[in-house]
Amino acid sequence: MIFQKGSIVTSIERNGKFLVNPGSIGQPRDGDPRLCFGIFDTAEWTFDYVRTTYDIDTTAMKIVRAGLPPSLGERLYLGT
Repeated sequence: MIFQKGSIVTSIERNGKFLVNPGSIGQPRDGDPRLCFGIFDTAEWTFDYVRTTYDIDTTAMKIVRAGLPPSLGERLYLGT
């Protein structure tokens, strides 16, 4: 999400102040289980989200093996 003065916006402007939170690479909360990160281009003054798949099975298994609650691995499949 991109925030400006407490509101959610869809783009950024050169002279504005923004807070950009693309989410955590393996912990999205928007219902899309693919990894997410953002790229800010300072020359073009643009911000783009990048989404792609990753090995959720292995990641979920590592969470369980680390002794963390299984629900943390299970939610990776849902993106929540």
